[in-house]
Amino acid sequence: MVKYKRMRLIALIVMATCLSLTSKAQEVKIYQANQVTVKAAYKNGTGDIMTYVSSNFKQPFMCILDKVKTTFRIRFVVNEDGSLSNVTVIGCDVEGSCCQDMNAACEDLLKEMNGWKPAEVKGELVKQWVEIPMNVNNAG
Repeated sequence: MVKYKRMRLIALIVMATCLSLTSKAQEVKIYQANQVTVKAAYKNGTGDIMTYVSSNFKQPFMCILDKVKTTFRIRFVVNEDGSLSNVTVIGCDVEGSCCQDMNAACEDLLKEMNGWKPAEVKGELVKQWVEIPMNVNNAG
């Protein structure tokens, strides 16, 4: 009987711990730009973003060869510490592997993009989704 009660107690402790960890994981919210009091920003603003992108974006070789012309957005999260995560390409309408290659090129671009200031909600640093529009035109 004592062994059963002890096992039951251990099971309850494990369940409570799992529920606690699950609720903490669910507490992390990623805000949209219209939900924050101070938006995430790169250095001195949009001009610095465009300068960085135009100077550092390395187009995938196959996209250059295929004379790709497309417009898409890079979507990512600016974390509370200013680091970036969850990089995805949205709206790439190119056929074949070029979109996958473009996604990898965008991830590489953002890996080195330091200098983000995180968003704030009521003075607290929070995660925020950010999107950067991109135009690729190799159709010469």
